[in-house]
Amino acid sequence: MIRDAFFRDISRRLMDRWVEIHSSEDEGPDSLLFGIDAHMTLKMRLFVLTMEATEPLDWHIGMIWGAGPFSSILREADFPQLGPLRAFEDHVFLREHLLPSLEKSGKNKQPIIENQTAILRGFRVSLDRIILPKKSTSAPAWTVCLENIRSIRQPAPQVDNLSVEESIISQMLREGLTAKEIAREMDVSHRTVEHRISQLKERYKARNVAHLTAILCQDVLD
Repeated sequence: MIRDAFFRDISRRLMDRWVEIHSSEDEGPDSLLFGIDAHMTLKMRLFVLTMEATEPLDWHIGMIWGAGPFSSILREADFPQLGPLRAFEDHVFLREHLLPSLEKSGKNKQPIIENQTAILRGFRVSLDRIILPKKSTSAPAWTVCLENIRSIRQPAPQVDNLSVEESIISQMLREGLTAKEIAREMDVSHRTVEHRISQLKERYKARNVAHLTAILCQDVLD
């Protein structure tokens, strides 16, 4: 299910154009892409793949529009860039989370809209993607791909043997309570709660309370 309204709107524009295009060996991707960049957000990546090589890793990626500063832990440069796919070092990511969809779209000569969750450079990346192959009676020579980065999550460190007190404080942090509110709920001093939170930050390698809370929520999701 595509929840992002901006991605949904651009996908609809691209799909409408793809439907209207007539099959032609001379047709290039410009007919699909004209003016699309004006509607994109910083979380989106738009690129064209030339698929003339028989080996998928030799398909060539040409960046049309790169994502902006959407994260402090993963950058645009951490995703596949200009040049052959083979140059991207994470071939597992390519073979498990990109190439199967590209090959299926090319084989069926039909667009694909999908949600993907993948591990990239140790982070869990969730994205929306639309793939539009060149209309052709033979194997498509190029494919347009638009991706929308929904979220990037760092897997929570595995921390065992939390004390009962630490478990209660962790749960209340997930619920949005401050240290003072937690102290009142537990009937302990504010300083005691602050000390326990400092210990939790150290154990979870969190930079601050907000980061700790995000990790604790991620720990439940994982």
